[in-house]
Amino acid sequence: MSTSAEELFAQSSFAAPDCIVVATALTDLEYLTPAAIAQAQAAHAELIFVHAVVPDELPVKATYYNPLKADRDARLTLEVLARHIRARGLACTTIVRHGAVRDVVDEVVQEKAAGRLILGNCSHAQETAGRLGRTARQLLSHQWIPVSCVRPGQGQPRAGNGASRRVLYPVTGEPEHGRLVHDLVKYLHAELLVLHEGRGERDATRITGHCAVDCPLGLKPGARWIAADVMSGSLIAEIAQTEDADLIVLDGPSLFDPERTLGLLEDLLSRYDGEILIAQSLMPKRAGSSLSALRIVASAAL
Repeated sequence: MSTSAEELFAQSSFAAPDCIVVATALTDLEYLTPAAIAQAQAAHAELIFVHAVVPDELPVKATYYNPLKADRDARLTLEVLARHIRARGLACTTIVRHGAVRDVVDEVVQEKAAGRLILGNCSHAQETAGRLGRTARQLLSHQWIPVSCVRPGQGQPRAGNGASRRVLYPVTGEPEHGRLVHDLVKYLHAELLVLHEGRGERDATRITGHCAVDCPLGLKPGARWIAADVMSGSLIAEIAQTEDADLIVLDGPSLFDPERTLGLLEDLLSRYDGEILIAQSLMPKRAGSSLSALRIVASAAL
């Protein structure tokens, strides 16, 4: 089935989003903010920091729940941050709403036609860097736009003219969902490294042949192919470090299994110091077409 111009617009806009939503628990701002600023500078995007005041959830060091005080404190904290970011020449707004984190973030992403979501893998900088918290897993499992997962202590992403120059794309299946990677490589003027599972000549021919025939927007632009026996987080991190990759893009269908991809992400967060972007095609299939969410983003942006 042919891809409509509307869908192509939505997909290509993900590489350089006009709007980036940052989901924050406030206690993670110390390590989320530098990553958000760098990505916004690279994409020339507006930043929207979103915080959900969860009913009956006690803030850190609080002995009782006061939703009005929690709301006021959150707005004050985010407004101070927004002023700091706006002083650096970036557009920045803040939103505080009451409700479950997943619901609040979903609402804002849809309303603002966001092209990327940034979240922390855990609520506090002191928590284990490689573990995905429950909220992070929920958000990763309910988004159809690319998600950048940041961990405490992560190295500063390159911004502006120093944007990512080498992108690593691990593949175990047919890389038919490589449009985001393709567009990122073009936008960032980056080199593309494809780490594929299977060392045999037959595997390489199958994958490269599939790209040439079935991926008109896929992985054609001079990609360098690296073969691996079995894909693992430790191997991806080792290749990324050896090849000096600035960005790793994980893509669910091209890794066969979204749960496996989440496992690789968790492993990478404990081993890799650079930026990790989760493609929108990571998410499990919903009842309707997987392109319905893309249509919403495209129509809202037009």
